[in-house]
Amino acid sequence: MTAKQKAKELVDWFDDYKPIKTSDYSQVYYPSAKQFAIKICNEVLGDMGADRGYEFWTAVKQEIEKL
Repeated sequence: MTAKQKAKELVDWFDDYKPIKTSDYSQVYYPSAKQFAIKICNEVLGDMGADRGYEFWTAVKQEIEKL
């Protein structure tokens, strides 16, 4: 999987996520989905060393920011 594909997969997953409905306004919107996906990348990058996929996850984060 390329970084671009992974970025799209993460953003799409959060964008399609349907939280437990607490009101008619409970929905995740695309800008929020991007922020959630970037948060995931930051967490992964913070937990790994440079030899364990750092370059890939940095590229994923950059691709998310381009979406």
